[in-house]
Amino acid sequence: MFKYLTSILALWVGLLVSTATCWAQAKQYLPTGLQLSTDIYQPLYYYGYQKTGPQYEFNATIDFARLMLEGDYGWGRIRRKGIHKETYITSIVKNEGHYFRIGLNYNFIKNSRDHNAAFLGLRYAKSYFRDHLKSILYDRYWGGHLVDSQQANLQARWFEIVAGVRVKVWEWIYMGCTARYKFGKKISHATSHLPFDIIGWGLNEEDALGLNYYIILRIPLQKDKHTPKKNKRRY
Repeated sequence: MFKYLTSILALWVGLLVSTATCWAQAKQYLPTGLQLSTDIYQPLYYYGYQKTGPQYEFNATIDFARLMLEGDYGWGRIRRKGIHKETYITSIVKNEGHYFRIGLNYNFIKNSRDHNAAFLGLRYAKSYFRDHLKSILYDRYWGGHLVDSQQANLQARWFEIVAGVRVKVWEWIYMGCTARYKFGKKISHATSHLPFDIIGWGLNEEDALGLNYYIILRIPLQKDKHTPKKNKRRY
């Protein structure tokens, strides 16, 4: 896995160097477009399917030729309840907080008339959240034993390799999809227990995968070079 990640990082850095050379030649320093988007998958998955609570995410991206500067902001709330019949343990986990991601994409589609994109990118992400674990252990001799642990200032940071697409639907409206491989997670300020969930990451496992479906508003910041010129009428 490490060799695989190293190869991807080397490819991505090589693309950045080659793109920087093109910028120097073409003098394309100004952004070409701004996109604002919201994820429609997270609310449906966590609130509708998992039924653990709402989660929302918004995204902003600035296009610089074939490079894309991207930032995400999201927040959510998770509540899980589990009953373990074999051990007679009832647990309630509550997790709430917000997170951000920032990074760069490289667009492999050149000179797209509709400004479509197929990209590979890197992200740095950080989450700020609080976690509440309430567990009741029932014993046939001693009765119930309550464990109530709260942590209000938890933080987590990680990195992501992302791949995605953006496709024009109509005028300034686009649809997009981003797949994420999350790694390098580090949790800080955990004093009593490790959290079961991390807002923005998911279940507290060694690595994680993520998927987002976006509805996008792309605002052009430069005149479209691909717009056909209107022919003058001849009399």
